[in-house]
Amino acid sequence: MPPFPLAHLLILGALCLVAAVWDVARRRIPNLISAAVLVSGLWAQATTDGAMAALGGLGASAIVFVLLFPLWTRGGIGGGDVKFAFAAAAWTTLHRLPVFLLAGALAGGVVAAVCYAVSQRDARGAIRNNLWMAMAERQLPEANATRDGKGRVTVPYAVAIGAGVFAALLIHWPPHF
Repeated sequence: MPPFPLAHLLILGALCLVAAVWDVARRRIPNLISAAVLVSGLWAQATTDGAMAALGGLGASAIVFVLLFPLWTRGGIGGGDVKFAFAAAAWTTLHRLPVFLLAGALAGGVVAAVCYAVSQRDARGAIRNNLWMAMAERQLPEANATRDGKGRVTVPYAVAIGAGVFAALLIHWPPHF
């Protein structure tokens, strides 16, 4: 059973859909959308489970920011993606955060694979070379090295973040046997 009434989930769904469509079309997520997701998440937490749940949402957001900030500083993820993930985490609270992170990462892998598949041949070769170098050096490559190829389709990560937050809200974790 979802932790929120259907009306709350419809608000989140509409905001995630707008963010995903905007990100796919323009590779940007408007700050207003991220702010609306954050405020509505904290409001949903507070009105459903009280002020402590809203604080749990802020805690989850803080953890997501700490995890994604290093990726942003290296150019591996956009600032809009960090802000949107920060905002979406407010809907999850701490006990749903692992599902949000795992589902978002898995969905991001699927979206990245689709973007790789539709990229031009030369760009796919450059991406493969960067992955091999990253594995050999055991560190993430500088983002500039991955952006130079023409014909490369970048990853609209708002799609994965939206999928991750809904997975966190709809998958009952931990399972009870």
